Amino acid sequence: MRLLILAVVAFVIYTLLRQLLRGWTKKELPPRSSRSGTMVRCALCGLHIPDQEAVRADDKYFCSNNHLKEYQRSGPVRRP
Repeated sequence: MRLLILAVVAFVIYTLLRQLLRGWTKKELPPRSSRSGTMVRCALCGLHIPDQEAVRADDKYFCSNNHLKEYQRSGPVRRP
């Protein structure tokens, strides 16, 4: 019986110490980017990217200049 009580006390002390140490070593998260923008879909491959990084042509968005050129050559790709 004493062994069981000793094990419970040890577990409680371990848990308390762990909580204390976690509080001391907790690092603050870096601030989130203040960039606000919407996600747009590439008209060729369907990849979603921030509108600030997208290439835009004819009211359509593309993930790269290569996809814009390919789209202009072959036309829109039909996705199921």
